[in-house]
Amino acid sequence: MTHIVFRADASVIIGTGHIMRCLTLAHQLKKRGVDITFITHTHSGNLIKEIRAFDYRVVELTTITRPIDKHNANSWLGCSQQEDAKECIEKLSLIPPIDYLIIDHYAIDENWHKQLRQYCQRLMVIDDLANRHYDCDILLDQTLNRQTHDYQNLMHAHCQLLLGSKFMLLREEFALVRQQAIDIRNQEIESSPHILISMGGCDPDNINQLAINALIKLKKQQKKLSATVVISSKAPHLMLLKNQLSQYDWVSLEIDSKDMSALMLNANIAIGASGSTAWERCSLGLPCITIVSAENQQTIAENLSAQQAIINLGWYKNITIDMFVVAIENLLENKKQYSHMVQQCFSICDGQGTNNVINEVFPDV
Repeated sequence: MTHIVFRADASVIIGTGHIMRCLTLAHQLKKRGVDITFITHTHSGNLIKEIRAFDYRVVELTTITRPIDKHNANSWLGCSQQEDAKECIEKLSLIPPIDYLIIDHYAIDENWHKQLRQYCQRLMVIDDLANRHYDCDILLDQTLNRQTHDYQNLMHAHCQLLLGSKFMLLREEFALVRQQAIDIRNQEIESSPHILISMGGCDPDNINQLAINALIKLKKQQKKLSATVVISSKAPHLMLLKNQLSQYDWVSLEIDSKDMSALMLNANIAIGASGSTAWERCSLGLPCITIVSAENQQTIAENLSAQQAIINLGWYKNITIDMFVVAIENLLENKKQYSHMVQQCFSICDGQGTNNVINEVFPDV
């Protein structure tokens, strides 16, 4: 049996995106009979319990020798690469021999890769920064319009590159409802628009509250407006949001949603960050008022804005309530722009990326 190991982390600061896209790939590989292991750290806000709920083997890492800084991805291991690699190697005796080792971590580069290479048949990296050197056999970067020359001086010539929207890792649920989304988006927005707010799992900067306050103001003009806020149970500001939203019966709170595709189908417009959820929204043709809440989201937001698939408000610290209000009002009033954004979203992502990756990298499983 093929054994594939994922090395990725989640935390309140790092977020959940790296683990979630690894899980997306893992689920499809498991259906093909692959044995799956996750090696992940016990940072606050980790997803170890959630990973184990899918019956995947989990190896826990505990070495912490330095603090994690949200704005310094190099710190996200909580220790040096040497220390992390050492602990990983020490714990490999707990699992079967590795066929593929897949790393999805901004704080890991060729220094870590070189130390673990001898313990696997092939080493694969999932990335979207193209900002460091890699020592891998396969590199997947699902960033829209990513080009080969972006990695030209960062890796060996023999590395297999999977770049761009063809390889966007989306859960199967999005492909299954894509036609339904196309049918829904062909209809005009009704007089009772529904807004979906999704700022990432943990939203450590509490951007959700700013968006909610904008909708409260907009509600004075849009009497039939309603909204849904999606957030993780690990979010540090969850109780604050619960207390605020208890005053408004037109806003619902979804905690640890298990059906994002249904929430997106039910929405006319989204307000969201520029992480991996951006591709999910595109696959279902959902126009988004987008904010950038982390440096690694900048390229995604710029590319989607250039394709006219989103309205990019920019860096979260510079955004005001009125910027949200004006952007949503304009989109509700300008049906031509809304329709164009819908079509641009659909053209970017068809929901087949995970299968495309498996066909390219794991054709024999």
